[in-house]
Amino acid sequence: MLTKIKTNTKENITFEKLTEEWLLYKKHQIKESSYYRYKYIIEKYISEILKNTYIKDLEIIDINLIIEELFQKYNRETVRNIIIELKSIFNFAENKYNINLKKKSIITPKTNSKKINILQKDHEDRIKRYCNKSIELRDIGIVMCLYTGMRIGEICALIWKDIDLENRQIHINKTLERIYLGNKKTIIYIGESKSKASIRTVPITNYLFSILIKLKKTNKYKADVFFLTGSSERFIEPRNYQYWFKKRLKLLNYQKDVKKLSIKCHYLDLVVVE
Repeated sequence: MLTKIKTNTKENITFEKLTEEWLLYKKHQIKESSYYRYKYIIEKYISEILKNTYIKDLEIIDINLIIEELFQKYNRETVRNIIIELKSIFNFAENKYNINLKKKSIITPKTNSKKINILQKDHEDRIKRYCNKSIELRDIGIVMCLYTGMRIGEICALIWKDIDLENRQIHINKTLERIYLGNKKTIIYIGESKSKASIRTVPITNYLFSILIKLKKTNKYKADVFFLTGSSERFIEPRNYQYWFKKRLKLLNYQKDVKKLSIKCHYLDLVVVE
């Protein structure tokens, strides 16, 4: 005997139930980290506004007024992410329940461009000299970023297996990040890079090769150990590595008053984002 399945309609489904359906729909199309990021945005920002609303009533709700209220509470980038997710949920509802939620009328604000400071060549050389003399793997990781353009999550996820000294190449194929699971729980996620374009192979310059070959011969690291820790069990989170990088800049008397730093290196350019 077949089990009778209750069919949801726009008359009986709430926005909370709709988001559950949308998340289930998206789950197998996106990375696990992206799934939990969507879930986090719903739980933290969206549910409190529309949780008990029936989707049939969404047609008469002015979402742009709600967005104006969000701007009073959160920064521009956060609100933009909320809006993008709302539009995706609305699109899902329109296709499944044949309801016009006027998502095209929802305004998506542009992000403010961040001020970027490029370190001068002499400053960059000083950082390289300092880090090259250090035996601390996190310092050598900064040199690695300078010469490869690796993002901070990528350098945190890098293991020695990814470093091909024979062919002088580094294979960048994963990233490390902390993701939210709900109920104030988080986990560290190590998985594929954010996009296919992020999966790449970069050459090892002569300068970087001399550092890496010496490091490998001295310590004989196994293939599965993290580059920044020399351990297969310990890793460094991006936010902690940002803090380390900030301390190094302060030590060298650079960017003392910068509130937020991140490593965004492209070959020989070290970019400090405020």
